[in-house]
Amino acid sequence: MTNTFLQIDEKDLIQNLKLGVLEVLFEKKNGDTRLMHCTLRSSYFKKPYLTEEERQNHANYYAQNEAEPHKIRTLTVWDVDENDWRSFRLDKIMSCQLTAQ
Repeated sequence: MTNTFLQIDEKDLIQNLKLGVLEVLFEKKNGDTRLMHCTLRSSYFKKPYLTEEERQNHANYYAQNEAEPHKIRTLTVWDVDENDWRSFRLDKIMSCQLTAQ
């Protein structure tokens, strides 16, 4: 079976995630598919994504790797079903739709 991945505009995706809950179907690293209900709307968060130290480490990492646009992009989101942070690769999204605001 061949999977069809969507070409997703990252800025539009993030904007929609900030509006409400998206249902995202994507392929995981191991080849399985997963349907996740996720958001970036802060009213859903039960805990912060990063501690201050982790924020600094991420900032340093991105500053060092900014010149590598070919790197695979991942997006970290709040999984509303698991009540925790999860991430997925943007190039592995199979479908995406807004389900709640």
